[in-house]
Amino acid sequence: MSKVPLPQPVLDRRPWSVEELRHKSFEDLHCLWWTCVKERNRLATEKYERERVKPGYGDYEGDERDKTVRTTQRAIKHTLTERWYAYEEARKLNQEEMKAAREIKKLAQEEMKAAREAKKLARKNPETSTRSFGKGNGVSAKAPEPETSEDETPTQLQQPSLDIPPIQQQSQSLRTLAAAA
Repeated sequence: MSKVPLPQPVLDRRPWSVEELRHKSFEDLHCLWWTCVKERNRLATEKYERERVKPGYGDYEGDERDKTVRTTQRAIKHTLTERWYAYEEARKLNQEEMKAAREIKKLAQEEMKAAREAKKLARKNPETSTRSFGKGNGVSAKAPEPETSEDETPTQLQQPSLDIPPIQQQSQSLRTLAAAA
């Protein structure tokens, strides 16, 4: 917090507007609030003295200045309420995004687990492999025979080439899962 005093509008001319206060920090609003409280206290003391002494003047000016100060305080409350609602909205949005991210992570982990299990099955029995389509739906299919000529021996099963690189395939499947959720 800086030690530089706030520029104060002349309280008997006009109150602070909500638009002006939106640009102020919380510390500035706090200082302005207590300045208004002190001003209202001073005005109440003057009003009490006018009633006691009964000079016959000053009531209208004092009441107008009190209205100005109350309007400024109302604008401060309005500004802080706007900030609170903006904070709550951002907090809820963040919670929703975090929940969606956790669900995507969970689905990706399940997909990785299913892929590991399918890989284990393929290692145990190279004749057949299991493809998993969704949760718990396994479809067994015979592994494709590699194309070889008579003098060549198959050394390794060839992966089918796709137009999409593997990293993009994974991110595409995660987007599909996120859209489904």
